[in-house]
Amino acid sequence: MSSLKLLDDIRKGSKWYRDKEYGEKDVFPSSCERCLEIQKWLEFLNQNCQYNKFKPRLQGTHKQRDKTLAEVKASYFISEILGYKIAQWEPKGNNGKTLEFSFKVDKGIEIFCEVKSPGWERAEVEKKDFNRINEQKYKEKCEVKYYDNKMDIILSIQKASQQFKEEEINMLIIVDDLWVSNKVDRYHGIKCALFNGKDGCFTNSNFIKLSAIANLNIDVMDRKIVYTWKVFRNPNAKIELPKNFDKENYIYEVHI
Repeated sequence: MSSLKLLDDIRKGSKWYRDKEYGEKDVFPSSCERCLEIQKWLEFLNQNCQYNKFKPRLQGTHKQRDKTLAEVKASYFISEILGYKIAQWEPKGNNGKTLEFSFKVDKGIEIFCEVKSPGWERAEVEKKDFNRINEQKYKEKCEVKYYDNKMDIILSIQKASQQFKEEEINMLIIVDDLWVSNKVDRYHGIKCALFNGKDGCFTNSNFIKLSAIANLNIDVMDRKIVYTWKVFRNPNAKIELPKNFDKENYIYEVHI
């Protein structure tokens, strides 16, 4: 199946496309540039015999679609941009829980990954503005918003930590959809969550199963797709991220 047809194949029969309550407000994909890049992600799945497995979730609600795309774009970035081979899809984690994927670096060292995509909706739920979460993220009229990404990161860490085994190298990948992305936030929320005082997730032994956290952000700027990747190592990890993993700060531009 040609990559030019994959996005149409996902759209046909999808809940998010035919959902009359939300469909008219859903601008996915939001630009030609994103459309072309999503087609690359889907072709990557197809080439790795994963397309049919991901398709049902990609055809679910708009929230299921976006959460699944976060997993897809993370695996695509690791494999096709950073150049590391995907070793396993859906490897088993702690107590039979399923992780997203694993990949291998030099000398066959395997890193196990879980992807979390915290979204802007949690802030609205906390304010009990349940009507707002059924609307588009951004409105035509400007809204004044207070944001603090710290708690979103902590909740992602708490959830992911339960899924990892202690005897493996584990990386949590954050692909957020927050009001202000972690990259624009200059990673202030992540740094506070990880390193702020004795309660920081990486300043004590509460999350020793996590070798590192990575943040992946994707933007469209001047008709370019820009991938921004930043890794935060856990100094208290039981098994540290290997020193030969050299892609800790990486920016990659795709010219359309």
